[in-house]
Amino acid sequence: MLTGSTAIITGGGRGLGHAIAVDLAAHGANIGLIDVLPDVAETARTLAAEQGVTAHGVNADVRDAAAVERA
Repeated sequence: MLTGSTAIITGGGRGLGHAIAVDLAAHGANIGLIDVLPDVAETARTLAAEQGVTAHGVNADVRDAAAVERA
């Protein structure tokens, strides 16, 4: 179990990144999603509600260091 741990997933708003986030949350990890998708915060709220963990979503492009710092 990953209860009490936190995972930060880049590209977590869809596809493989999202699948990884769902799996980690199912094992009890709290989740931080970073994605360029504007609805990543809503994705995180849905994940938190479905899995019973804490999840936050931040809209940022990890290729842009300044954007990540602002996030």
